[in-house]
This record gives sequence, C-alpha cells and structure tokens, in this order.
Amino acid sequence: ATGYTIVKSGSLTILANFCTEKPRPK
Repeated sequence: ATGYTIVKSGSLTILANFCTEKPRPK
C-alpha cells in the first residue's frame, strides 16, 4: 500500500495506515 511508503516519515505513519489500511478494531 502507498501508506507504507509514507510510514518512513514517522508522523504520517498512523495517518497513512488509517488511509490505506482498514480501520482496525481497537
């Protein structure tokens, strides 16, 4: 997913994960 690429930034890691990956049940 594209989110993984942004993960490198760190801060956008969570944002990217939420945008690309489905909302994981907490």
